Amino acid sequence: MTNGCLCCVLVGQMKRALEEIKEKFQPDRIIIETSGSAFPAPIAWQIREMESSGFHLDAILTVIDCINFCGYEDTSYTARLQAQYTDLILLNKWEHISERQLDIVIDHVNELNTDTPKINVDSNTGINPE
Repeated sequence: MTNGCLCCVLVGQMKRALEEIKEKFQPDRIIIETSGSAFPAPIAWQIREMESSGFHLDAILTVIDCINFCGYEDTSYTARLQAQYTDLILLNKWEHISERQLDIVIDHVNELNTDTPKINVDSNTGINPE
């Protein structure tokens, strides 16, 4: 990609970039990290369109900032969409808030998405990718 946000300059450039990475490096996995305000559906759609080229979308992960989410989910349409359309929700910074505040965050997330698994991510140890 020449510049900008992946979602904004998606058309054509992402496909070429992924094909170039595959050709040059033959990676086992490519992880695409979007900005905090990105809606992953267009990216997921493009990757699904590339299945005949050997690409496969494993999952969409959403990171919830437990310190700030309750403010964002009220004001950001994209934050709500990210919490709704995901395969796994990672709860970040949960250890920096009270148990009551964490319950409130989880309640707010559950109003948007009750079915998706949620994992507390410890800032010191992270999570096991398996």
